[in-house]
Amino acid sequence: MRRTPVRFTIRSLMIAVAVAAGLLNALVSPIGLVVAFGLAYLALIGGTWWMFHGFRRLAALSFGVVAALNNIVSAGVCIHRLNMGGVMLMFLVWLLAFPFVFGAGAAWATAVTRRAARPQRSPFLAWPLVLVLAILPLTMLLTRWPFHLAFLASTQALDRLADRVAAGQGIASPEWAGLFRVVGSAVDPSSGDVGLIIDPEPSGRSGFVRVVAAPSVPAGGSSGPFYNLYLDLKLRDRWRYECED
Repeated sequence: MRRTPVRFTIRSLMIAVAVAAGLLNALVSPIGLVVAFGLAYLALIGGTWWMFHGFRRLAALSFGVVAALNNIVSAGVCIHRLNMGGVMLMFLVWLLAFPFVFGAGAAWATAVTRRAARPQRSPFLAWPLVLVLAILPLTMLLTRWPFHLAFLASTQALDRLADRVAAGQGIASPEWAGLFRVVGSAVDPSSGDVGLIIDPEPSGRSGFVRVVAAPSVPAGGSSGPFYNLYLDLKLRDRWRYECED
């Protein structure tokens, strides 16, 4: 039987509809969404590399500026906004900046490691630099190392402020204790634990807690001064950082 143009067109349309339905069904599934997002993310990195490929100075400038801003913002949020909103902000900033940082950095590293490049850079220096600056904000999110360093630099000031609060001198106005801006204080009447409030958000406060119990006794046994914790981070000695949910 000879296929008429009408039958051929109808069959082609049916096949196209079936393929489109299959792709749509794959995209709405969780795995399909992950695959689609991953492919789009890789395409964004590749497009950024292609855009800067062949422009050595522009790639170096863009890579350096965006990488520096990304790391500075991530470190600042990690130190001063270590709560649920801050964690989400750090992740979004890194997720948006990574394709640009890695794509521009790869374009720069490709250009400076060629044999004809003048001056030429070693690939064992250029590529690790790109990887470190692109991934460094993610290490801040996972390990919170900028926050721990800031706490170590501010421990004595926090201890002096906690001594004042424990003696009955509350914090009437915001003041700095090392690298941290303390906006309020609270004392748990049952345990005597001192809380130094960094973020007074009514829906979920966050701050430092110096527990009265010995360091070997878990502070989770106390009832305050923070409640319904989203984050309970053990620091050194009797100090903890807690964030309400």
